[in-house]
Amino acid sequence: MELIVHMASFPTVPSKMLNHQQYLIGLLSQQFNKEDFSDVEIVINETLNFKVHKFMLVTQSSVFHTMLSSIHWTDSKLKTISLTEEEQCLPYLEHFLKYFYTGFVEISTDSVLPFHILADKYDVPELKQSCEKFMFKNVAALSQFNHAVSWRRYAKLTDLKHLKEACDQFIAWNMDLVIDAPEWTSIEFDHLIELLERSDLVVESEFSLFKAVVCWIEWYPDLADEVLQKIRFPMIHPVELFQFMDSTKLDPGIQSKIQLRIMIVFEANCVPFETLKKRYDVASDQFYMRHYLASNNGSPLEISGYNSLTKQSVQLQFTTKFLQQQTRWSITFYPIGERITVQEQQQTVYVHGYHHYNPIFTERVVKDDNKAVLKCSVSNCSLDPLIHEHKLLVLLQKFHSSVWTVCDVKTITVSHSEESQIEDLIPLSERPKFIHKDMMRIHFVGHTVWK
Repeated sequence: MELIVHMASFPTVPSKMLNHQQYLIGLLSQQFNKEDFSDVEIVINETLNFKVHKFMLVTQSSVFHTMLSSIHWTDSKLKTISLTEEEQCLPYLEHFLKYFYTGFVEISTDSVLPFHILADKYDVPELKQSCEKFMFKNVAALSQFNHAVSWRRYAKLTDLKHLKEACDQFIAWNMDLVIDAPEWTSIEFDHLIELLERSDLVVESEFSLFKAVVCWIEWYPDLADEVLQKIRFPMIHPVELFQFMDSTKLDPGIQSKIQLRIMIVFEANCVPFETLKKRYDVASDQFYMRHYLASNNGSPLEISGYNSLTKQSVQLQFTTKFLQQQTRWSITFYPIGERITVQEQQQTVYVHGYHHYNPIFTERVVKDDNKAVLKCSVSNCSLDPLIHEHKLLVLLQKFHSSVWTVCDVKTITVSHSEESQIEDLIPLSERPKFIHKDMMRIHFVGHTVWK
């Protein structure tokens, strides 16, 4: 027997999906740390006590699930569970446990590390992943040495490779902040060596880096040789080093180790380049420039009144000196875009068979776009182009927590024979993050690289 159902016989009725999720969350959050119906008390470091519900914890944490329900965990049946946590996590324990009831927690650059430690320890995957994403996104917002280094140390310990790389990059690009911090001498030896091996350190000069390293060595004199090997002494001017050695009281052992390296300082700054390269490998790291901010290596550019700019160029020139070789750099930058027009004369007009001698000019737009074009050329370079090349480094800065920090570096290889350019230094959509109080700050560094 075949049953035929006519849909028309079932009239549609009004319906509505009710969503009382927020109301339910509110009810659950009110149960946190309440004795009513709680079935376990958590005691942390013998000082903090929280009354919680097993069900709320075990459904979101595999660790709590094992602790509170497994027959293999001896304390699982106890009404009181004692936990030991790191001191830095204690101020956030209440918020962490309340997260199990609400799904909400506020994190900041100050609190995200303790929250990640707790989420990792108790295997709370959603919170852990959110903390990792927050840290990775906000590395460039760090303006304090201790935050950057602690994040980096933690990332290395927990094998968060992308976060470690981001921290390393931020620290390298803001090395002056690092060496000026009171905690500088507490930096670990392995980390210091990794930093000194980098060529992308943004620092005032090799001499300022050298002085900071000497301060560190005074705390750890047995490591002086290994650390001093990473200083690029050819980049230091003899006068700076002589004045420092003459005016600074150093441990005799440290002083003798520095004196062993003085000869190359004088040779690099006094011996003709052709002679120097016969004795040394000038393409090695010790002859490779870092990102020096000193005036003999480049120039800053501060653009005020950014929001009222027209599409006009900003011109800048500076001279660099490296191994007695001088190079002149000329830069043209269009911060908000480039507009090019030409004047065109209309055809001669005839009036009643006579020439009309009042020419009429019209303006034709050849180019009009929003690309922040950067053009650069070099001059006054007498060396053979086959043995070296020039690179312009553009250090882009962002303002955060009362400090301008370097957050990106663009590089352009500059030809000896013609102007080189970056088509769009800062895309339009990214420019707002580089502007603070109507100002943009950039620093240009000129490099000579030996082949």
